[in-house]
Amino acid sequence: MPNPQNIKRFRANPVEVTILAVMALILCNSVYRLFDERADFKFAALSPMTAQPTQGAHRSPASVIPEFASLDINCDSRETSSEQRTAAGKVRLTGPLCLQNSQPGSDSAASQLVKSQISNTANRFNATVFTDVSASRFSTDYIPLVPGRNLIEVEFTYKSNKFTRSLSVFNSEETASVQQSALTPAALAPAANTTPANSTITR
Repeated sequence: MPNPQNIKRFRANPVEVTILAVMALILCNSVYRLFDERADFKFAALSPMTAQPTQGAHRSPASVIPEFASLDINCDSRETSSEQRTAAGKVRLTGPLCLQNSQPGSDSAASQLVKSQISNTANRFNATVFTDVSASRFSTDYIPLVPGRNLIEVEFTYKSNKFTRSLSVFNSEETASVQQSALTPAALAPAANTTPANSTITR
C-alpha cells in the first residue's frame, strides 16, 4: 500500500485557470455566432432588371453637314459673279469648255484647248481637270476649301487666246458646326435629316 505522504496532490494555478476559462468562453461565443448566422441567412430575392430610358430615345438626329458640293459655271464672263456659300468642305467645278468668239461647248473649243488650270488661291491647291472632248465639257476633282472666303482661279489656254474666270466661294462649314452644336435636342427637327450629302451650286 502506497504511502499517503508520497502522493503528490495536483494544484491548479489560478492564472492558468482564468486564461483557460476566458478562451473557452470566446470559443463558445464564436461557435454560437456561427450557427446563429447560418440559421438567419436567407437568399436575397433578385429584383427584375428594367431597361433605363436613354436620352437618345428623345433626341432627333442632328442635321447632316454636306461634305462635298458641285459648282456649275458658265462661259459668261460679263456676268457679275456673286459669292457662293456652302457648308461643304470640298467643291467640284463642272461646266463647258469656254472659248472666246465661239459657242460654249463647241468642237472648236475642245480641239483648240492647250492647257487648263484651276486653283484655289486660299490654300494654293491645284485641281486636276478632266476634259470630255466629245461633250466639250470639263470637271475637276474635289477642291478642299478653307473656312471663310476661297478665291478659285479658272484658266483655259487655247491656241488663239485665253479664257480666265475668278470664282469666290465662301465656306461656312465652321459656322454650321457651331450652330449645330448649339441646338438643343428639342430644337432638332426630324426634317433636318433630309439635307443631302452632296449639294449642287449653279452659277
